[in-house]
Amino acid sequence: RDLHSFPTRRSSDLILILKKDQVLLTIRSRDFSFVLEEKFAAIFSLLERYRIKVNLVHNSAVNLSLCVDNSWHIDEAIQALRNEEFDVMKVENMELLTIRGYNGDLMERYASGPEVFLLQRTQSTARIVRKNR
Repeated sequence: RDLHSFPTRRSSDLILILKKDQVLLTIRSRDFSFVLEEKFAAIFSLLERYRIKVNLVHNSAVNLSLCVDNSWHIDEAIQALRNEEFDVMKVENMELLTIRGYNGDLMERYASGPEVFLLQRTQSTARIVRKNR
């Protein structure tokens, strides 16, 4: 079977899940040595200590972006990360939209424009972090 001939999706296969009250954290190690696994362990251990629930992870060479549930403890967790020599940027009033069975029209409607901060796509699922609408 040709890799490019996927079965046509029925509209009944479409699932949209919207999580409101999200915060996007972008974390960078001050010494730019971010590819090391122990840095990830320190970050996730600290978030667990403050009971911060992570809903999406996006990793690049020097940044780790996390979409997390808003929490009373988020500012404490950010300060603790900063104390551990991380720079942290926080963007509030975000939402995470997951679309299973996406198509071009849905991506144009939900995943375009300046309010989209992060987009992850697989063959069948798109996850969009954007400003609350």
